Amino acid sequence: MAVTFMLAINFGDNERDADQAVKVASSIWPAPTAGQHQLAPSYVSKLRIEKAGEPPYWEVSVCPRQISYGPVFDQGRKRIPLTAAELSALGWHLYDVLLSCTGYRAAIVGWNPESYISLAELNSDYSEDLADGTIPGLVISSELKEQLPPSPALVPFGPGFAWIPYEGETRPT
Repeated sequence: MAVTFMLAINFGDNERDADQAVKVASSIWPAPTAGQHQLAPSYVSKLRIEKAGEPPYWEVSVCPRQISYGPVFDQGRKRIPLTAAELSALGWHLYDVLLSCTGYRAAIVGWNPESYISLAELNSDYSEDLADGTIPGLVISSELKEQLPPSPALVPFGPGFAWIPYEGETRPT
């Protein structure tokens, strides 16, 4: 099983903006850096996610290469171990990419963070964490904010979005 550091974005049924996000992420990051390390171009994907208990949605993932553990897109590439500070800087760059995207419902950066952008899981498994503000880095649309448990930890992220501010990565990989 792969453990992947990524930006995961839920676009709901908005395929047009999901396609645009793929273009944005691919053009902004042709060759990212992490500290002094030059990484291969990020792997960007768009998938249709179908889970029981919620409508299908488009998910876009932006995965910096060479830092995750075992993903198929990194076969044949040497993994570069990053410090917590380098990994945090990479996370902040992913949020910069997100600021250029529109039309999404939820997004987050982290290690295998996809479950945090599932609306069904935010309303059930993670509702207390959301209310307590213990999902740092979670970004939600203003529309979605009205449908989820209230959280005093949510602050403006960009026009039409709120977030629980990203705290960076706290331990080296």
